[in-house]
Amino acid sequence: MDRIRIVGGSPLNGTIAISGAKNAALPLMIAGLLTEETLILDNVPRLADVAQLQRILSNHGVDIMSAGKRPGDREYQGQTLHISAADIIDTTAPYELVSRMRASFWVIAPLLARMHEAKVSLPGGCAIGTRPVDLLIMALEKLGVEISIDAGYVVAKAPGGLRGAAIDFPKVTVSGTHVALMAATLAKGTTEIDNAACEPEIADVADCLNKMGARISGAGTPRIIVEGVEKLHGARHTVLPDRIEAGTYAMAVAMTGGEVQLAGARPELLQSALDVLTQAGAVITVNKDGIRVARNGVGINPVTVSTAPFPGFPTDLQAQLMALMACAGGSSRITETIFENRFMHVQELARFGARISLDGETATIDGIARLRGAPVMATDLRASVSLVIAGLAAEGETMVNRIYHLDRGFERLDIISTAVSSGWKRNCRPAAPRSSGLVTEESLEGFWMGTPEQLKLIALDADDLSVISAHVQDARVQAADIVWRQDERRLVVGMNRLDWEQTLSGGTAPRRMIAALRFDRVLACKSRNIDLDRPEALLELVGIEFHPAEPPGGSALLHFSHGGALRLDVECLECELTDLGADDFGTSDIPTAPSGLEA
Repeated sequence: MDRIRIVGGSPLNGTIAISGAKNAALPLMIAGLLTEETLILDNVPRLADVAQLQRILSNHGVDIMSAGKRPGDREYQGQTLHISAADIIDTTAPYELVSRMRASFWVIAPLLARMHEAKVSLPGGCAIGTRPVDLLIMALEKLGVEISIDAGYVVAKAPGGLRGAAIDFPKVTVSGTHVALMAATLAKGTTEIDNAACEPEIADVADCLNKMGARISGAGTPRIIVEGVEKLHGARHTVLPDRIEAGTYAMAVAMTGGEVQLAGARPELLQSALDVLTQAGAVITVNKDGIRVARNGVGINPVTVSTAPFPGFPTDLQAQLMALMACAGGSSRITETIFENRFMHVQELARFGARISLDGETATIDGIARLRGAPVMATDLRASVSLVIAGLAAEGETMVNRIYHLDRGFERLDIISTAVSSGWKRNCRPAAPRSSGLVTEESLEGFWMGTPEQLKLIALDADDLSVISAHVQDARVQAADIVWRQDERRLVVGMNRLDWEQTLSGGTAPRRMIAALRFDRVLACKSRNIDLDRPEALLELVGIEFHPAEPPGGSALLHFSHGGALRLDVECLECELTDLGADDFGTSDIPTAPSGLEA
């Protein structure tokens, strides 16, 4: 899915079924590695991250079957997965798989517990601060694991098996608690985990592990005791409902007004968020079917909130609350205490007219009467949905772009289209902008869309970028079409590129395409031998390469003819190449086909 078009300004009404929790489903799937018998998981959400983890587990030899609908199933419920790790054939989790999702690093725990060795790439995923794995490694070392770092991989060995130990985390860590919990189930002796995360998803995983034969007590409290057992067996477990999804939809109702039943939501999982919503003016009612949220005729009250580990206000609802407070009748303050660099949505909310100022880890939001629809871009999973919420309440049309982030964490976001009377459409693709210049203000806002038959490539790592490089080799670029937006940390390069795939097919005459290359999360941009003061200067793009630095950052180098170059220092690699339309720029001089594309 590419983008969502929203015509806002109408209330939400109806019923929304809450999906299974992604933050429980992922570690539960990984826990399937702990037994050679089959683990059956019900109510697993259909998400991009779940599909990616299936590919990672398959690499280890795990067989995963998704069961079809059965008589008596509700109109909507999550999928059922049968996970069988009878034979683990590979204890290496490669970079190309793990780099896409941080949670996949957790496979190191069951691999060590069962196979006594693992080689796992350092993780990737959302670019929200550094989120190091040092506490996870510390926990494993306490359990007797020998660990070294080699070429970006954590190489871990426990020749005599894991041994129970006392693990005292210096700060609360959900990832560290998951890893310690899974590893300790098959360790020899007793493990005490102090300052453990208390999130409901931790307790859900512990509940499943106990069904599999583990001996765990205290999950959901700061002190967990695990008495190791020799082996685990198969079991069946239902994933608990997603408290973040429920809180997100509740905030959407609070912002737009209306009344919505959140079917299957459990109030004890998000009480702090419900308390904040009540303070903001929403009416929360708990019933046998879930939670009913309403706001009819009253304004939105400002609040002051700090994110905190459970049972505090969740960091994963911070962006959504900020969108809500943008329309509050006064000044609100939100302090982020869990992750650094988690205010990347602020500049996009500002495009709606939101008045937000930052001071370190605290955002001050001065509410306004009404937001205005605007084209915006998603930056990460939770920030993405905050833009959707803002668009639902804004006057006019909003286009939320690059929403593939949403597919990672929200299974049924389209259900809002049946609960709101405003316009809502996914995958909408307007005609590509055309002008005498390659880059216009309109094309900068919408260039990544193109039309259904035109090329769109996304690069999140060096391998992806090499594919884009092959497609733009010998592209023609005017200096005027190199646009560096420092305040938005974006570089856009308009170009006229040869359609190599169509040209090499030999079916029709060669053609050239107006295209745009876009880099996001750019920290600095430097040029060499490119006179940007001569807008008419014509360059040829020779190729692009990426030099990694401290993960996930690095430098992207764009090489042009006559020694010209652009160097982009990036927080992480996020690049898109999208065709805007065909253009006859002269095709008699067809260069040699680039490497990476074959005739």
